[in-house]
Amino acid sequence: MRTVSWILAFWVLGLGGYLLYEAYWPGATGTVVVVSDLKQGEIWLDLQPTGMPGSGAVLKVGRGKHSVMIKHPSQAVEPFVQVVEVRPGRADTLRFTVVETETIAMQDSAITETVEAEDEGQVRVVPPKEQSIKERVREEMPWDVPRPAPQSVDTITAKIAEETTPETTPETKPETTPRVQDKIMGSVEISSSRAGATIYVNDKLQEEKTPTTLTLEAGTYTIRAELEGYTCTPQEQAVRVSRAASSQFIFFTLIEEQKTRREITIRTEPVEGEIFIDSVLVGTGEAIIPHEFGVFNIMFGDVADYVSPEPVRLTVTPTNANPVVTGTYLKMLEFAAYCTAENTVMTEGNIGYEVGVYFKGDAPKVSATHGPRVKEIPGSQKFGWELGMGDPNRNPPGSDYIEFIFTMPEGEVSALPLSLKLYLYRSNKKYPLSISGRSEVTVMVNGRIFLDNYRPHNGPEAVEFDRFEEWSLQHTLIPGENRVMIRSGNNNNIHNYLWKIAIE
Repeated sequence: MRTVSWILAFWVLGLGGYLLYEAYWPGATGTVVVVSDLKQGEIWLDLQPTGMPGSGAVLKVGRGKHSVMIKHPSQAVEPFVQVVEVRPGRADTLRFTVVETETIAMQDSAITETVEAEDEGQVRVVPPKEQSIKERVREEMPWDVPRPAPQSVDTITAKIAEETTPETTPETKPETTPRVQDKIMGSVEISSSRAGATIYVNDKLQEEKTPTTLTLEAGTYTIRAELEGYTCTPQEQAVRVSRAASSQFIFFTLIEEQKTRREITIRTEPVEGEIFIDSVLVGTGEAIIPHEFGVFNIMFGDVADYVSPEPVRLTVTPTNANPVVTGTYLKMLEFAAYCTAENTVMTEGNIGYEVGVYFKGDAPKVSATHGPRVKEIPGSQKFGWELGMGDPNRNPPGSDYIEFIFTMPEGEVSALPLSLKLYLYRSNKKYPLSISGRSEVTVMVNGRIFLDNYRPHNGPEAVEFDRFEEWSLQHTLIPGENRVMIRSGNNNNIHNYLWKIAIE
């Protein structure tokens, strides 16, 4: 029994402590923000003046229900009084709206009524029944009933007038004044991920574009944004506009529409060349051509000092609707050396040459005295290097040779199919005391045999027609310095004449 009494005592003490904490602890307060259009006036809290202005005041109020009103000597606000239930740590905003009316002074002063006298035709003033602010607040906002809907100043004024006006005869003609009610307005801030979108409010086009802020009457609206070439997410938004102190914000995401492209893109590199499709010029350097599906012949124009790309036959299908074609121009390389007169040689490009004697089983030896000479080709008006073959009767017994030296740029070796052109002519002129009449030459490229004891096709009579023999040098040249040697063959015992060599 004693244990139960102790438990009951602890429970009572705990409950009492909690109630004291809720009632008196400093943190058991909330915030009430009062907003109105009044530049003057005074806020009353629980029927007591606070001395704070009628707009923008922040009140720290204890928890529970409290009445708030604004008193002004010449203006009235709507609603007349508001009740707010304050909770700790929460902020409540109360907004009062100024009511413009000719009878606005009726709230705090005596309400008068004019009545025409029946006999004398004079106006008499009947003072209203005295009623204090506290009585009106208690009358309209009783604490023991739920909070009624806010009443307009006209309603409150009419009620006060009804209670304070004495009974009138049928001849009484009360004077009325029409009242102008201000519209309740609110604002909506509208923005989008891409500026400049058109705005529709309830399907009505607005002059403003995003981002903007619209001022609208209180009510519910459907708002959407549109921008050509973009889809909008969401398609539309519903917003409710009220007398709220802060504007509402809505945002639209605009996504660019992906159009189905059907284009042929043609480019040239490293230089800008003319581009033709089916023999029609469509651009220089780059061309983007809309198309229907089918077959197209693409060609490229000539560019000085470059080799034009090969034509392209292009088939465009739905699975290859946007092809890209690149035409690559190759830098044209040309090295040449040719004889113009006795012991006179001309060159084209960065090419040089050496002459000397080659002994079988030994290395070539540069010699300005025993190597080939530039002489007139028999039976013609042209000159060439005279290549002779040594034998035991010749002094010195060696083969004449010419070695041409040129440099290939990096990156051009494998790209260009260079060729070797030899303007080489055989002669019937035998070396003295020789028995046979063989005419042979050997060509070496970078130290390796390219042509072994080759017999030239053209005789001296073909030199006037610039006849030449040609071979491909692909896979034989290297980046950097290259050497091409032309010498008499091992079994040669007559002369050969080299008028010109060209590498291109």
